[in-house]
Amino acid sequence: MYVGRPPLPLAQLCSMAVDEAFLTVAGIAELLQVTEQTVRNWIERGQLPAVRVGARRVRVRQSDLDAFIAASTTGQAEAGEPESRAEVVADDAELVVLLRSVAQAVTRLADAIERR
Repeated sequence: MYVGRPPLPLAQLCSMAVDEAFLTVAGIAELLQVTEQTVRNWIERGQLPAVRVGARRVRVRQSDLDAFIAASTTGQAEAGEPESRAEVVADDAELVVLLRSVAQAVTRLADAIERR
């Protein structure tokens, strides 16, 4: 059950740009150094948009993850959405540095995927 915005259906996925990078829950969890359950919770709450691929699998567009990270580091969540932990503690200097390094790593990953 999804409280926020549910993952997009496969038909909508097919209509998106072909060169858009899609990430797995496991990949995002590793990249952000959180658990896979945390990523799933963000998706279920509608904080991180996802695309449903099959009955149980979801993928997250690179651009949606980038927007999620940007909103988390600047504290600019969409109106009506629950606050993420990153927004609540955005004044923690160490966390801000960590999130910036994650954003840079995501950019490098996207560049590497593009070069393939």
